[in-house]
Amino acid sequence: MNYLDQNVPVERLAAAFQQFAAFQSKGHSPLYERLCRGIAQDEALLRLAAHSPRAQPLPNVLLGAVHYLLLKGTPHALAAYYADLSPDPLPPDTPFPLFRAFCQEHQAEIKALLAARRVQTNEVGRCALLLPVFGVIAQRPLALVEVGTSAGLNLLWDRYRYQYSDGQRCGSAQALVRGARAKSADSVVFPGGRVARPPGLKPARSARCRHDAVAARAGVARGQDVIKNRALKRS
Repeated sequence: MNYLDQNVPVERLAAAFQQFAAFQSKGHSPLYERLCRGIAQDEALLRLAAHSPRAQPLPNVLLGAVHYLLLKGTPHALAAYYADLSPDPLPPDTPFPLFRAFCQEHQAEIKALLAARRVQTNEVGRCALLLPVFGVIAQRPLALVEVGTSAGLNLLWDRYRYQYSDGQRCGSAQALVRGARAKSADSVVFPGGRVARPPGLKPARSARCRHDAVAARAGVARGQDVIKNRALKRS
């Protein structure tokens, strides 16, 4: 069952894109923020997005479907706004008219992708929550199994660099991935809000961030075979 089959009001469809713009994209992806604000005011695009299964997040699947088609080489001026498709991407000032035109021109392909594909989120900021816990339990190397692993980014928590606002640091200074943030030793802040550190849990500096902290790691996810497709994985 998709959103159309269940007669989800267009106002609720619009709210999903407004929330994605305000809480997921703002400050992180100006392009997606601008696109989502435009989609939220466009009934035709909202009804296109509604071909997604009800369990799927509308903004993720529509934006992912368009990105996937561009990554596959579908020629369109919209590609000039994407950093991974243009060596000198255009500033995201006026991308929406081209986005809307692309969706109109490739409506059948987008509908097919929305109906058949699934998205999984990858958020390394979650590792800021995991780090203090691992610091308590990692008296010896850990064996990690993550269920619903998506691309497996959180399985690599010991490869990242952490810097908390109270001065605590952990991880290699040469780490390429940074930015898991905490406002203090007693809480962790991420785009969705603040999470308190459980009472008695040691602060982040107690965590072992050496490469030998994890002896083995494995991830389990539904439909893992789809990420073998490079364009799908990147979209």
